[in-house]
Amino acid sequence: MDEPTELLAWTFEWPPSLAPISRVTALLLPANFSNEEWMLRLAAEEKDARTLYIQPVAEGFSLTVFTSEGRQAQVTADVDAAAAVLIQERLAHPGEEVGFDFAGEKKRIALPPQPIELGPPYSVWTDAGLGEYIGEHNRDVLRRLERQLRSPLGVIPFVGAGMSKPYGFPEWRQFLIGIAQDTTLRHEIVSLIDAGDYEEAAEQLQGHLGDDEFQLKIADAFERTVDRGQLDAGALSYLPFLVHGPVITTNFDQVLEQVFLAAERPFEDVVVGPSPDKTVAAIHQNRRVLLKIHGDAEDRTFRVFTEREYRKEYDPASPREATLSSLAWLSFTNRPLLFLGSSLEHDRTVEILEAIHDRLRGLRHYAILASHFSSRRRTQREKRLREMGVSTLWFAPGEFGQIERLLRDLVERSSTELLSPPTRKMPPTPVSEEPKAGLRRFNEAAQSATTGAIDRNLGSTMDFIGRELGGGRLAFFLGAAAALGGGPLGNQFYDMLAVKFGAPQLTGDRTAIAAFIESRRGEQALWQEVRAIMAQPETVPGMVHHVLAALPGLLRARHRPAAAPLWVLTTNYDTFMEDALDTVGEPYYMLYYMGGLAAKHDGLFAVRSPDGAEYVIEQPDHFRMLNEAHSMVVKLNGGMLRDSQIEESVVISTGHFERLAARIPDALPAVLRRALRERSLLFLGHGLREPDVDKIIRFAAPDRGTIKSWAVQRPPPEVSALQQEFEERAVYLRGLGLEVIRTDLERFMRGFHQHLSQSRF
Repeated sequence: MDEPTELLAWTFEWPPSLAPISRVTALLLPANFSNEEWMLRLAAEEKDARTLYIQPVAEGFSLTVFTSEGRQAQVTADVDAAAAVLIQERLAHPGEEVGFDFAGEKKRIALPPQPIELGPPYSVWTDAGLGEYIGEHNRDVLRRLERQLRSPLGVIPFVGAGMSKPYGFPEWRQFLIGIAQDTTLRHEIVSLIDAGDYEEAAEQLQGHLGDDEFQLKIADAFERTVDRGQLDAGALSYLPFLVHGPVITTNFDQVLEQVFLAAERPFEDVVVGPSPDKTVAAIHQNRRVLLKIHGDAEDRTFRVFTEREYRKEYDPASPREATLSSLAWLSFTNRPLLFLGSSLEHDRTVEILEAIHDRLRGLRHYAILASHFSSRRRTQREKRLREMGVSTLWFAPGEFGQIERLLRDLVERSSTELLSPPTRKMPPTPVSEEPKAGLRRFNEAAQSATTGAIDRNLGSTMDFIGRELGGGRLAFFLGAAAALGGGPLGNQFYDMLAVKFGAPQLTGDRTAIAAFIESRRGEQALWQEVRAIMAQPETVPGMVHHVLAALPGLLRARHRPAAAPLWVLTTNYDTFMEDALDTVGEPYYMLYYMGGLAAKHDGLFAVRSPDGAEYVIEQPDHFRMLNEAHSMVVKLNGGMLRDSQIEESVVISTGHFERLAARIPDALPAVLRRALRERSLLFLGHGLREPDVDKIIRFAAPDRGTIKSWAVQRPPPEVSALQQEFEERAVYLRGLGLEVIRTDLERFMRGFHQHLSQSRF
């Protein structure tokens, strides 16, 4: 049975014996409800309440109790609270004896004759209900925020302490309680923080420790370099691509400086404290400047942390030339803010936002915040945010990873042009498969690979390739010969075009034939003939495509789900790889280069998502990540499309290849650039002669002269005049970290299939 979307709840002051917890929140659950994770998250949201879950069971009711600390043992008062709910909902009668199940221990208890009056219930959403609400609510806010991000000024991010927590830095509560642990003020500091008075808590700790010791504690906690690997991931890594103007932060750490530097978009300047000239210039000129309005861990000069420091910097009656209050008015009224990692509950920012909204009702700001399961809390929260003029993108309580998803969505929305909306739900993440079934499907999908001769001299090379594949570090690169007879090879293809259009005998680059036809008959005539050649009935996926399409299932069966998503790049115009993946039901993204014959979007990539959505990537630098649980097919030279709104195109003539090569790597979406840098390449059926492919090999080359990639190529006969050229080419490629595997592709694929079938790689 599906999980309900809404439940009934009551919150009341009952009973006094539960002090220091002064409130009880009681819920009625259906008999089949068993989402204990949600029960704990709701209890955490209720904070100082004792959360009681009442559920019908055989011969009575079960009572389960949680607080923000976790599951609790039942006490007598829990039965009194549950009795009030049962009587009010007419599930039991005053004085009636009712069966209760306490963690498996069954008791029959007489209900009180005069239960407490609870008042009307309110609704609480489950995960399913809140998810529906968030999806519907966020849709309109995302649309408005996308329009603002596409405008010349965009937004000013306002970054709070919550965004630094994933990098190991403490939030204010954690920091203050941490340094109070070894002092006599511990309980007093906790009480102040629980009441939301962080400024006074900091004031008392500074007075107790002395300012020198207090500053040392700040420096120890916040003055640290973040590991480079962390800077390239997480929610903040999207911020450099979301904004092109100033950023405001109240944080003491230097995470933002490091994140923007790692993204190769460093700040022009970092302004610490109230500096009116620099602040005005940054905002009015829309400069990429970081405004650290509360100071920096390295210097206490402009620090704003204690109650006295806040009063000094935010007092509107201060005789000083510029206080943070006056500069905040400038910053908050210049354009919309986007609040990240800031609760917007109890701080000076809230007071200023409310004052501004009273005077400038039309000014709207944005925030990404955790929503509430409770309609009572959610209604109060939304009313307060409206009073500040803040439109909110919600995420589910405790699901902080959704902040990254929302920022990624904003970056992609503001960097792409939607061609067609989703036509189906996004496929779920594939799960691990039963080993025998995975291997059986691997063999069935590539039956032609199981018979015939194999090259037995590739043992060590196969081991290397298998380890890269099993580690999720291998991408496949297909050329025309990968069809293994299922379609025309490169030379055949151009010969067919020459015959069709009566092209003269041309020397040099074979793509000159396409250029000749294009100049005489036009691009569309050329493309129509190319399409006709590729659409012939005998052109079907071959062994290579079937083996690759079956790999994700095999990897999941070998308990390597993180390595299962494929990366397949192809310069072919056919749809063989897509057809093979569709046959085995493997969801995938498609990156499609619109160059050559493309008109409107020449030089850009389009994306087709597994849910059917299609869009053009207008800013490749911003397109950094996709759902990594699904495979990727990259059509580097365009080609055939089916049932698509993407502008169909091909890179086919000499000029087309040269223009694409000149655009690499800048034209490649950042997600593809990262894949090329991080993964080894295995070229199958490719001659490696085109300038765009040569440029990719160079881009993906390792920093040192080690072997990172491989290309399967059959050498010419030793007596052939082409032998020397082949060997010289192999030496050149080895210098770029690419080793030529001298064998026939069919023999290699049989050995590759056998190696993966028999080894654990």
